[in-house]
Amino acid sequence: MSNNKRLSDTFTTYSFLSVLLVLILFVLFVYPAPEGILYSGLRILLILLVGVLFYQSLQPSRKLTQVEKRIHDTNSKSTISSDPLSAIQRDDEDLIEDLLGNATDFLENVYPNFTSGIYLANLTGTELVLRRETGETSQFIEALDPDDENIREILSSSATTVLLPGDEDSLYEIFINVSEPQLSQGALLTVPIQFEGTIKGLLAVHADRFDELANRDKILLDNHANQIGSTLSLLTGRAKLFAINKFEQSFRKLVGDLDLTRSKEEMLSSIVQFCEAEFSFDKLSIVLLDHSYSGKAVIVGNSGFTMDYGVGDDIVYSATHLEKVLSSQETLVINSRDEVSTAGRFTVGDIDEFNFQSYIAVPINNQHGIQGALVLESFTSSHFDDSSCELLEIVASELGVLIDWWDTFGNIRETASRDGLTGLFNHRVFVERFEDELQRAKRYSESIVLMILDLDKFKRINDTYGHLYGDYVLKTTAKLLKESVRAIDIVARYGGEEFAVILINAHKDTTMQTMKRTVDSVASYEFKEDGITERMTISAGAAEFPSDGENLRDLITVADEAMYEVKRKGGNDVGLPEKGST
Repeated sequence: MSNNKRLSDTFTTYSFLSVLLVLILFVLFVYPAPEGILYSGLRILLILLVGVLFYQSLQPSRKLTQVEKRIHDTNSKSTISSDPLSAIQRDDEDLIEDLLGNATDFLENVYPNFTSGIYLANLTGTELVLRRETGETSQFIEALDPDDENIREILSSSATTVLLPGDEDSLYEIFINVSEPQLSQGALLTVPIQFEGTIKGLLAVHADRFDELANRDKILLDNHANQIGSTLSLLTGRAKLFAINKFEQSFRKLVGDLDLTRSKEEMLSSIVQFCEAEFSFDKLSIVLLDHSYSGKAVIVGNSGFTMDYGVGDDIVYSATHLEKVLSSQETLVINSRDEVSTAGRFTVGDIDEFNFQSYIAVPINNQHGIQGALVLESFTSSHFDDSSCELLEIVASELGVLIDWWDTFGNIRETASRDGLTGLFNHRVFVERFEDELQRAKRYSESIVLMILDLDKFKRINDTYGHLYGDYVLKTTAKLLKESVRAIDIVARYGGEEFAVILINAHKDTTMQTMKRTVDSVASYEFKEDGITERMTISAGAAEFPSDGENLRDLITVADEAMYEVKRKGGNDVGLPEKGST
């Protein structure tokens, strides 16, 4: 009932009583009538009756006045703050607890004989959790499923819903434990707590008797729920700003702490790990444009992929969802498979191969234009909300800055990590990479083989033909060694005419053929330069982690000893540590 309607009813009542009173007074005191004690008593009785009727007619207004007085008194004692930002130093959860406390205090003061409960949506929106309840014992269930058809119906209502026990299709028993005798009767009022169309929670009030509820109670609860919703929006909005700021600081710290001497792949892996910790998804991919080939991109980072796409895979993205993002440079969000067109996901025709229900792709830009996209997928529908977009756009923005840095300073970094003559990793990077591989091998209980190689009688080459030809021999040897091992193995110039090779996830016995091939590649090559033709040999020693040593120093010592033993025997071979040497 609106305030205008209430005023209209009150005015009508007063008008009727006023006319009735005037007529009675006219009959009793103005209109000629018989005299006598009986008639005088009758007049007095009628006057008293009018007074009683008048008093009773005023009771609803009087009751309403008492309710409104309690409301005023309650609000004056515990006001729900409309400006939580003034308490910026306080924890957001404490502010929400204060809000709930004030809200239930209000209900308990206005309805001392009713039981009230407030449900709030959890962070993921998967449950409505009972956060606060009046009364000494719990009467409401602890959590509601917002996806339940019945609950969804209540939440979609814009006003109070009255639920009665025993009614067909009643939702009363969803909220109330009817096994308790005192709860198997009465009525339940439910009011969605929402703000600007967003569900924040649910307000529930249980009355022992249905006839104790009136229209004004519905109005009051609607208004109270609206007040809770608007205040929660302020609090959650503030919390959201803080969360975004905290996230941005954390990610920028991650970027700032990255070792810029490491490879692009390693830094991208760190960013993927950060996303795994901060976001909920089933698959993630970082896709960068291949500027040397129009319409082509490369996956440079991923998570959750098994059989479909991997790091290093090329993508021809024409007529795909990815193309929409790259061409529009705007974030694309797909909330269900029903929204998926026949366009491919990454490449033409691949859309039917995957079962994602939600898809979000955020463009990666920098001052040079579009660079690629950050793509997340989920097997559940409507998984990515506005907050996801905002946070992912922060990641994409920082990625754009990093890509600009890689493009600008990548050559400098690469030069700093490489030997200037051979192009292999220098001694410093070799040590760093070896330590990394040691840690990885320890973590996964794998083995590593270290080879130390030294060109035989190289001093004779420099002394006979000069340093230019010697440099040619070193560069060519580096190329031969690189071609003799796998792409995942690490080849470095250890110093002078010495080289080092790290064979990843390998054993001495099973990789002897590889090591022999490495040595033979040098011995079988004709070094021709400036009319000079020479044959060279190289000696190698090998050591295995963990059987020959637990750290880099011990492994180098063992490999060196094995290599010098080969040299003492004439060179051009691979030596293994003697049994019991370690």
